[in-house]
Amino acid sequence: MRQRECFRCGARGEIWLHIETLPAVKRFIVSRFPWAKDGHTVIRYTFHYGDQKTGKAWGNTLTGYLSGSTGPRHRVPIVIFNKLARDGEALMDHCVVRIEYANKQNGGVLYQHPTFHRTEAEYLQLVVDALAKQVPVTL
Repeated sequence: MRQRECFRCGARGEIWLHIETLPAVKRFIVSRFPWAKDGHTVIRYTFHYGDQKTGKAWGNTLTGYLSGSTGPRHRVPIVIFNKLARDGEALMDHCVVRIEYANKQNGGVLYQHPTFHRTEAEYLQLVVDALAKQVPVTL
């Protein structure tokens, strides 16, 4: 049984995504594949993993530059942690429920599952961080 399908990224080649990846996440990944000359995007993103059916986050995030594996046949999306790295962690594209800029100065949320909700631990951390900075809590 096929687990991944191929998407053409114009002249930039192909990327293979899991067949259960949500359409909005597929569009995001394919549209962000015009890489810089060093092989990855120039903007850092944070990917939140969770249940695609319920939108509930698992509390796992992956932050870095979007890139592609260097395999000879099937290139899959990976996240590179810093600009000097040559390898990274594979993006579980079929588990992404939220995508945001890692640097809040660039903006905020780029994609969010329609029923996205955080874990209790994430809510508590947001409150603690806001109290430490003495700013209003935004959930």
